[in-house]
Amino acid sequence: ADIAKQYDPMVIRWYLISSHYRSSNNYTIESMEQAKNTYNRLINTIKKVNDAEFAESKSKQLNELIAKIENAENKIIDAMEDDFDTPVALAELLTLFREINKAILQDGLKINQEFKDRFFKFIEFNEKIFGIFPSLNAKMTPFSFESMDEKDKLIKSLVNLIIEIRAKLRDKKLYDLSDVIRERLRELGIDIEDKKL
Repeated sequence: ADIAKQYDPMVIRWYLISSHYRSSNNYTIESMEQAKNTYNRLINTIKKVNDAEFAESKSKQLNELIAKIENAENKIIDAMEDDFDTPVALAELLTLFREINKAILQDGLKINQEFKDRFFKFIEFNEKIFGIFPSLNAKMTPFSFESMDEKDKLIKSLVNLIIEIRAKLRDKKLYDLSDVIRERLRELGIDIEDKKL
């Protein structure tokens, strides 16, 4: 089956980064469906925040959630600095989203502009690292790295990580997924030539 036609590119990306690049990733239809469901839950939570009722003042619950956003961001940075541990980083993202989703759905949380701005800054932070929220750029607030050197270093490391993951997929003869990665990299101006066997 052509995976690229069956699944959104962001779902495929989520699937690829949800396991550590050093570990084996056994592709199954069930695992792709799980990745799709998880990713859709993330997008639905983002939409819930965007559409949530507005509050003029900030509640104690909002203060606590803003602190949890800060904490999750720091833990994601720590995980990525620890040998690009994407499963741990994404687990932090999922835990935070579950709490925010519960607060809005079960507790009827109303949000203010400060929370909304901080939340979408967190979304952009994750987009810049994982590239999983590209369609939401219009709603995001500016995010900047400490320096261009830091940004360049991260980009180079992530490209190398993607190339390593792609090589693993080819070793496992998962050519559909590896071709998707090659084409997306080519769109970004990065050409990969595979050696003929």
